[in-house]
Amino acid sequence: MLKSYKTLATLLVLLTVFGLDAQTFPVNWSSLRNVEVVNGILQRESNAEKKGVATSQQLLFGRGQTNTFAGYFEFSVTSTSELKKIGFVALDDPTERVGGITYGFTFLANGKVKATGINGGTAKLSYTAGDVFRIERVGGRVLRYFINGAEVYVEPGDVFQSYQIRAVLKSNNASFSNVVCSYQTTPFCVVPEIDNVNKTIRLAISGAYPPYTYTWDHGPVLVRGTHQDPTNEPIYQVLTDGNYWVTIKDATGNEFRKRYSVGTDINWSSLYQTSSSGDLLTYTGSSKWGSAVHFSSFNQNSNGWVEYIIDHNEGKRAFGFVESSQIVRKTRHIKAGFLVNNAAIQVIYNGNVVFTGDYENKDVLTLHYFQGTVVWMKNGVEFYSSQYTGTGDFTIAGMLRGNAIEKHLNYSFNPDSYITKTWDDVNDQGSIEVNISSLNIPGPYHYIVSKEHIPELFELYTFITDSIGVEIDSVQFFTGSETNTSFTFDNLEAGTYNVAVFDSQGNRIFGQEVDLYGELSIEAGNGLLVAGNTVQSSQENGAGSLELYLTQGENLGMEIKVGRNGGNIQQFIGLADEQTTVNGFQDLEYGFYLDGKKLYTVESGVLSSSFEIVRQNKTLEISIQDGELILKANMEDLVTVQLPALYTYKLGVGMDPGAILKLNYSGKPPKKSKYRFHPNIISHLNCDDQLGVFSFSIDALANLDGSSMPYSIINTETGQIVTTNGIANDEQSIPPVNQYANGDDLTAGIYTIDFTLAGQVYSHQICLGYEADWNDQLTVDYVEIPNSYSLERNVPYSGAFSFAQARNILLASSDGWIEFTPIKGNGQSGNLIRLSVQNLTSTIPGANEDYIYFFELFNSTFMYSQFNGNTDVDVIQDGDRIKVAQTGNLIEVKVNGNIAVSQSVTSQTRVVRVQSLEENDAFKDVVMSFACGLKQGLDQVSHAELKKRLDGGRTLAIDGGLKFTFDNEYEVSDNTVLSYSIYNKNRSVVGGYDDQGNLVSGSIDLNYQFDDNRYLLDVSGMNLIQDEYYILNVVDSKGNKQYLKFIFKY
Repeated sequence: MLKSYKTLATLLVLLTVFGLDAQTFPVNWSSLRNVEVVNGILQRESNAEKKGVATSQQLLFGRGQTNTFAGYFEFSVTSTSELKKIGFVALDDPTERVGGITYGFTFLANGKVKATGINGGTAKLSYTAGDVFRIERVGGRVLRYFINGAEVYVEPGDVFQSYQIRAVLKSNNASFSNVVCSYQTTPFCVVPEIDNVNKTIRLAISGAYPPYTYTWDHGPVLVRGTHQDPTNEPIYQVLTDGNYWVTIKDATGNEFRKRYSVGTDINWSSLYQTSSSGDLLTYTGSSKWGSAVHFSSFNQNSNGWVEYIIDHNEGKRAFGFVESSQIVRKTRHIKAGFLVNNAAIQVIYNGNVVFTGDYENKDVLTLHYFQGTVVWMKNGVEFYSSQYTGTGDFTIAGMLRGNAIEKHLNYSFNPDSYITKTWDDVNDQGSIEVNISSLNIPGPYHYIVSKEHIPELFELYTFITDSIGVEIDSVQFFTGSETNTSFTFDNLEAGTYNVAVFDSQGNRIFGQEVDLYGELSIEAGNGLLVAGNTVQSSQENGAGSLELYLTQGENLGMEIKVGRNGGNIQQFIGLADEQTTVNGFQDLEYGFYLDGKKLYTVESGVLSSSFEIVRQNKTLEISIQDGELILKANMEDLVTVQLPALYTYKLGVGMDPGAILKLNYSGKPPKKSKYRFHPNIISHLNCDDQLGVFSFSIDALANLDGSSMPYSIINTETGQIVTTNGIANDEQSIPPVNQYANGDDLTAGIYTIDFTLAGQVYSHQICLGYEADWNDQLTVDYVEIPNSYSLERNVPYSGAFSFAQARNILLASSDGWIEFTPIKGNGQSGNLIRLSVQNLTSTIPGANEDYIYFFELFNSTFMYSQFNGNTDVDVIQDGDRIKVAQTGNLIEVKVNGNIAVSQSVTSQTRVVRVQSLEENDAFKDVVMSFACGLKQGLDQVSHAELKKRLDGGRTLAIDGGLKFTFDNEYEVSDNTVLSYSIYNKNRSVVGGYDDQGNLVSGSIDLNYQFDDNRYLLDVSGMNLIQDEYYILNVVDSKGNKQYLKFIFKY
């Protein structure tokens, strides 16, 4: 029988509350030894035989604990003949000697003082009694020293380090007066109680500034939203074993975040020179290793983890994964694991120690296994990864030697694999398949994938209804659209994704973070090893280049995770010239260099003069956007430079054994290919008979035989041949293409270009369509961007939509598509595209209207769609291309060519209306396969002028919206109301009577939409007869009548 084991620990965290710049707070001293505070003066006790030491209770937090990490402390002196020192020390630094103060002022007995730091300091400076001294952290990275307001020294600091103030008083009666600081703290105590049997986490919270709010998440998955507990002892009943994070905030916004693991105690068996009691494994031997293994085993398709909390520093301990058939006697039997001794932790891979690092008591070591990949983690941060190399099933082993014990070792494994991922190295795309059949939860379901946090469905529902006021069927929204228990996200770019599944009640039933990357490849070098998206070295000074290339005009976003290794273990990464052989950081044009403890940037092979102290793992970033390169460390810009007009870089890396670089890149990696394909002329058709034209060039990077590259072009949708020809390997563009092989003009469609390079056939596509013709049917705050087929809102958010309607019309009897890229502007509310002739005069979609709404929430861009009353929610990335296609009675919404939505609909005539709420919201490159009304037999007139007489008036063919202009001479005001009537061709009553005997009548406000004398009257729902003509009679507030004849074509 498993025994209940509860862990009780107390964690004390100090939270900072900052006053105004001018406000300071007296330093509250703790840990007083041989010192006393008298009338605000910190002084050594007169009868003390040893030095006096005091440490401040106040804490200047580093980044990650609070949003404010700048601050200072200040003091004065009353004597010039005392030996003493005061300054910043790292949080909980136990060193109580003068040399232990990292950043401070050292006072000598001869009236001299020195400013000191990790880089050295100043020469001896003179000072007098009454002088005021200050040390200030500015922006988190720089420490500045002042005497009487004059800066005397500057030192680089660690933005993530939290500092306390420490004073060491050596001389008799040495003292510091008026010691104040710009920040204030109070204790914040978190006491966790974890029950691995009943699967609960209970927290006891005290201190800080109540009340507190708590948010729980399971990795990237929010499992309980923000809430309060009046007892200040929240308890969370976990649904499954795993790692759970709690974020606690007090009333002032101070934040505490901590991970707690709930798993299952190891059930030890096959004991050799060991004994077990509950979760405690004890060594009983005399010299050799003792061992034990877990009672059960796992297959290699499993997912899970084993975790160990280091709780003492004596003896040797090891744990890890071994083949289930292995008799464990030596650490070389461990395929993947940790070895812990008095001085260090070591990574065991294939029985060998491949990495050594430091640790502190209570550090948490985790081995995470995911379908053959093992990740080594310390305190939740990955620092090593590799493939599991064992055969058959595996289990967990524990090993002891000397006086070591192992406890608090628990695990969580799921034999069922919910996630299967694949990668296509040829096309640089991957897929993630989710299978939740083993959960036995009835559908339908919502499947969502995103590179950002995925919120709860109720949060999405609330945002949509609140932001644009649209009416949504809540039952339909939460029910879900997928009935299968498996779903595959295809054609994904490289990156780290969050996957979530919701049931038919809108509850989250599954969530997991998935790394999706291809195998890196080494182009040249010595000693480098790659596995997935990680790089290691098998020798000292391993260095070389990867087959990752970047050429002008291409953007890059690459995230590199590096660990603090200590010692002199070097590692570097960055961009090198294409022709350069990479042997060291000196060969980099731009990049980073770490010597084990310090981080430098590199420019033109030269290290930066400043550096950062690496006290924990760091995330570095190399980004290029529109020719500007930025080097970042933990979200902070270190280098910004404009790149030359022409360049080709490759990725250079280097490291010593024990270091590891993990590369996360968004999108396709900058992989060196044999060619680059450049569409360079695309001129779409328009409603004024402009022909469609396109061209392209192929830049072959390899020096081939100089012969031309044959290519062919066909219309993919119709199969019509455009041309078969060849292009030289010199970046020249093909002649502009505007006709099929038979001489007909090109029509709207998707064109496939197949070309042969070195015997290999490659394919690319170019979309040619009709440009969206707004023809003044847009509000003045929408701006058409020249030569880009785009609309952009150019005014700030006001609560009112920018509005535009295209003249392009898709008739009910036709198939067609529209493509566009939604662009997110300055806010969240986003863009709306409506695809029907319903509610033409309304500002928001109706309950049964077909539309798509794009908005941002929690850093993700969501696409909410409704077709035929059915709803769907998806996540898209910035720059994604959206295509909406109607084929018969089927509507499909594709994202970058992948079907995201597929719904049965009633075939209907569609017009395109776009709306935006935020400044710089935009619809980019809007093209469609259908033309304007004139191209399809309808009249092209935009807004007809009303006539005072019917005789000689023009008869118009309308497309569902009756568009007319109202004469300005009447000086209509904002509240002017027009009355209208519609008569049949015989001017007699034919159904649909009103009190006046008119066929249709009503009143309209002038003018909600165009804010001028134009008006659009929706007649599509007035039961008019196809191909019959009618008369519109409009009467203004003065009784003046005007007329218009039209034919209804729907």
